[in-house]
Amino acid sequence: MINDKNTKNLINNNTGSNQLFDNLIWLNSNEAATYLRRSVGQIRNMVYRGQIKAKKHFGKLYFKRRELYDLIETSSY
Repeated sequence: MINDKNTKNLINNNTGSNQLFDNLIWLNSNEAATYLRRSVGQIRNMVYRGQIKAKKHFGKLYFKRRELYDLIETSSY
């Protein structure tokens, strides 16, 4: 259960999901997938293809939020 009033406001706010990522430096696969609006499988494929840099720690992939942001900014969608 969430007890922090500011966190509750961020979650209930429409822009809250983006603000929740602002204080994080490292994102796990699920968070990175949410941040990029992709599935976890697509994120893993992008790592395999070398499109995204990831660090592995205890068998889990972690991504720098800034690198994911840069990927979005330089994409040509």
